[in-house]
Amino acid sequence: MRGDYENLYIALSPKMRAGLVAHKQRTGVGPHKLHTLLKDCPPDLKPGAIWNWLIGNTKQVRLKHYELVLRFWKRLPSIVELSAEMVEALKAEKDRTGVSPYELHGMLAACPPDLKRGTIVRWMSGKRKQVPLDYYKLVLITWKRLPSDPKNKGYVPLSVDMVAELQAERERTGIGPYRLHALLEDCPPDLKQKAIAHWLKGSRKKVRLKHYELVLNTWKRLPPEADEYVTLSPEIIAELLLHKKRSGASIRALLTDSGPLPHGLTTRGLEKWFYKKRRPKRVPREHYEFVLRSLKRLPTNPFVPLTEDILKELKAYRERSSLGPIALLSRCPDAPEDLSCQTIENWFSRNVKRARKRHLDYVRRKWADMPARPKHVPVTDDVRQDLHRLHNASGIGPQALLRGATDKPDGLNASMILRWMNGKRKKTTAPITHLIYVLERWEVAGRKVPLTEVMIEELRFLMEKTGMGVQALFREARNRPPRLSNAMVNGWFSGKTRRVQLEHYEYVLNRLRRLESEGIRNTRVPFTPEMLNALKRERKRTGISTTRLLSYSEDPPEGLTAAMITNWLMGVSRFVKREHYEFVLDLWKKLPEVNPHHESVSDTDTTMPDLLLKEIPPPRTRKPAGRIPVYAGVPYAEITDELYQHFHSEIRRTRVSPKQLLQSCTDCPKGLTPSLVSNWLHGKTLSAERRYLDYLYRQYELLPDSCLAD
Repeated sequence: MRGDYENLYIALSPKMRAGLVAHKQRTGVGPHKLHTLLKDCPPDLKPGAIWNWLIGNTKQVRLKHYELVLRFWKRLPSIVELSAEMVEALKAEKDRTGVSPYELHGMLAACPPDLKRGTIVRWMSGKRKQVPLDYYKLVLITWKRLPSDPKNKGYVPLSVDMVAELQAERERTGIGPYRLHALLEDCPPDLKQKAIAHWLKGSRKKVRLKHYELVLNTWKRLPPEADEYVTLSPEIIAELLLHKKRSGASIRALLTDSGPLPHGLTTRGLEKWFYKKRRPKRVPREHYEFVLRSLKRLPTNPFVPLTEDILKELKAYRERSSLGPIALLSRCPDAPEDLSCQTIENWFSRNVKRARKRHLDYVRRKWADMPARPKHVPVTDDVRQDLHRLHNASGIGPQALLRGATDKPDGLNASMILRWMNGKRKKTTAPITHLIYVLERWEVAGRKVPLTEVMIEELRFLMEKTGMGVQALFREARNRPPRLSNAMVNGWFSGKTRRVQLEHYEYVLNRLRRLESEGIRNTRVPFTPEMLNALKRERKRTGISTTRLLSYSEDPPEGLTAAMITNWLMGVSRFVKREHYEFVLDLWKKLPEVNPHHESVSDTDTTMPDLLLKEIPPPRTRKPAGRIPVYAGVPYAEITDELYQHFHSEIRRTRVSPKQLLQSCTDCPKGLTPSLVSNWLHGKTLSAERRYLDYLYRQYELLPDSCLAD
């Protein structure tokens, strides 16, 4: 039965609709506000649905929704017109009790959530025309229940004498209402700063007596104003304006260049001094003396009037150089700091009638020194067709065309060429020097000639004579033409390319001829399998890796690295330098073979020397050992000076590092690490487990003498 109620729909009759409309008119609460006040509102009940009920767009409604809305609308208070008698009744109770609406709101029992403090104030000021009757009765009854307070005396008329007394205290102390409000002790929450300002203006008819007495007594307790303020008389303002006009400094520049400012002095506050309508009557003496001192310190900066002849001269400079104020100052690193682009713009827009002489002289001189812009010509459809034709014939875009061009005119870039070609602007012009350069360069870039056998043979002859391959040819090449690559030149020799750009061929030919004339030869030779096998045999014979090989030579050739030798042995390199290869092969041949006794010591021992004598540091001095510890029954032994010296002598004899030794051992005790042994040998640890010391001692005894030459 409960489930049927949840989903039960009923027909919305005209009588039911009329009842809802009546409650809406009685309460003054619409569907949207009602929806916000509903508690436990179902999620499928929307404000628009309630509105459709009222205007008749809905024929059926869910029963539980209708009953919820009707029940809540009936509980809301009725709305009545707020008459003048009702307002006077509230004001009378306020005057009788001396309780303000703000204080009364805190005394209301079971105050409705939508009844705010400001709502009661709006009733009394006449800003609200309607009021919920229950709310009005609650406020009025609460006020009537309050007793009259003879000591407080409530509200009294604000007479002219009371206003004059407040103004006299303000003039005597020099403290305004906003500053005074901060000095009030136990200030009531309903006494605002603006209220005191309205009292001084006489714009309030009534005033709360205890508030008035609190403000007046606080003002009277304050000492009289000392010589802390200065009245801004017309004579003082005239003096400040005279210095400001003489120096030509703006207010912002004045405060920026005058060092640390007094507390409270701002640009906005200083600007009010020079405007009659917003000028304060008094200012702190510290502020006045600071401004006057700063103005007097500024040098005289004469101004000159901006006549029509001066503006015509500046416009002629701008047209000749095609540089505006922003572009001009960007090219002038020595421009005055107080000269901005906006200042020059104001000259042309006639926003100012005069200019600083040093600014005007600087701009005149710089604009006159700027070079004249090249002559501009219109980019017609014929010119645009020529650009597209050259672009398609060469296959080179604007960006690739200008890449590496050292002789291009100043200001020419790829985006400029694209604007000429797209034709989106109705009137497009281009500097004639730029346009001629692009057409000539594209013409040369797009010129192709047949690639004959004679041309190929000439290149092969020069490459064999210089010993240069394609990759070596371009290794240090500069100003390479656009789109010329190693793969393209290799294609010439393979016979796949039949036509070649003349610019590309001439660049390769001229570079080979220049290398031949300078006597430059390429010393790289092909890395053959025979050369590779020779290196592998020597490495296997000596047992020396590529990373250790170069350590046996004090002066290896420049540019030779261990990684390079590794690439040779892995077959990565196709060419090698002859001197590098011969040096490595001779160095490996000089080294002795692997010690034949090394493998006879133990079947599992593969330890090989990995140190040089110059790499083994001498023993260090150590501190004397203290008490030998015993941890969990594990016996420790002292590393005596004799044992310490013995380990160092074994390392020098075998030239095998502890790390290399431990890595080759298969029965190494757990916990014995190279870092632990390193602490023994560096004197950081003065004792160790006896089994570790015995194992290391025994392993070094099994190693033969080193077979490496010093």
